Amino acid sequence: MKKFLIVMLSDDNGVISSKRVLGTLCILSLVLCLLVSAFSKRTVVPSADLVYSIAGFSLAAFGFSTIEKVMNKKNDI
Repeated sequence: MKKFLIVMLSDDNGVISSKRVLGTLCILSLVLCLLVSAFSKRTVVPSADLVYSIAGFSLAAFGFSTIEKVMNKKNDI
C-alpha cells in the first residue's frame, strides 16, 4: 500500500510531487467534510466559499501537474 501511494504521488523521475500531495490532501479534506456533514446528528454545513476554494485549489494543483507533465514530454521529443 505504501509503495502504491508513493508511485501515485511521484512524477516520471520517481520524485514525490508537492502539487500531487497537496491536491490529494485537498480532496481528502473535502471527502472528510462531506462525511462529517452527512452523518452528523447536528446540522453541520461548511461554508460554501471554503468548499469552493479547496476544490479550486485541488483542481489547480492537479492541472498544473498535468501541464508540467505534458510540457516535459513535448520538450523531450
